Amino acid sequence: DMIENSGDIFPDFTLKEWIGFAKKIYRMNSSGRIKLDYDMKISEPFDSKGGGSGAMWNALESMKVTPTLILRGELSDLFSDQVAQRMLEILDQGELITVPRVGHAPTLEEPASLDAINQLLHRID
Repeated sequence: DMIENSGDIFPDFTLKEWIGFAKKIYRMNSSGRIKLDYDMKISEPFDSKGGGSGAMWNALESMKVTPTLILRGELSDLFSDQVAQRMLEILDQGELITVPRVGHAPTLEEPASLDAINQLLHRID
């Protein structure tokens, strides 16, 4: 079911990679049921009650001079290139890397992601 619903996000995943991915985002609860293992309310601070998208842009503005890496999956249907470019306009030290053949969000294990993270760490070292 996960492969069926997310195959377009990671079209090159092997079965072994799907199993590894599932182990990262699911867990078994005390009653033996498999459940998603992340905060379903992760976006609430940025929803309309928390200030809407303006709150996100204000938060980004506060990072204006901070070395920042933006990783965007090439196949993302949630994070457009236009939004990424707008982020770059705000961030004086921002760098955008588009991870090929990945949707939203990159796993941070792709070679392009790892290379970009290493470059950021060298840049701020």
